[in-house]
Amino acid sequence: MIHGLPMPREANHTPAADAGRTQESGGAPPFLSFAFHTEFLPRLVWRRLSRRRGGTVFLGAEMEILIGAAVCAIAIAIGLPSLLPGLRRDWFWGGVAVLGMVGLLALIVWSVRNQWDNPVTYEEFHPGAFFFVILLGVSAGLWLGTSSHATLVAVAAGVAGALIGYVLGIFAGLWLQALGPLGTLLGLLTYLGVTALVGVDLILIFAVLR
Repeated sequence: MIHGLPMPREANHTPAADAGRTQESGGAPPFLSFAFHTEFLPRLVWRRLSRRRGGTVFLGAEMEILIGAAVCAIAIAIGLPSLLPGLRRDWFWGGVAVLGMVGLLALIVWSVRNQWDNPVTYEEFHPGAFFFVILLGVSAGLWLGTSSHATLVAVAAGVAGALIGYVLGIFAGLWLQALGPLGTLLGLLTYLGVTALVGVDLILIFAVLR
């Protein structure tokens, strides 16, 4: 030991200790590691779902986004037929539709800008988006598989869709927060989408096994 200098502590580092420090610091193991998918992600999803069951509170920004998006959607729905080819032109309602589209785009830009300086972290992971994309992959796989009229092919396509949806769902659940308040609102709406896709998948599974 050199007088006045501490001994290096790298010798005390072990994979288990490093993993523990990673978990305690809120970080995630490498995405391709076994620990990420068997330990970190299940605990993360469970923690986020438990927090969601504690109650949903609409903050001011989310409520503003909800009201603004609803107004823009109504304007687009009312005025869009006036812009479609083959229908009677009405420039007033067509202008209303254009204003609705511009307003919706402005909401998206404002929401993203509101989140721009905040880092993307797993602490704000959206489980609803994660499960929604998984079920969407299952639905797409089963739907494509049913065209083959072969049960084994349809099941394999559904499993492949689930695996693809699993990977994409992780990124969707993580990066949805980059949309700011709009991402929070969409994260809540994905729970409705999950409910709908469960029904769709049950119908497709019944059609495959029939």
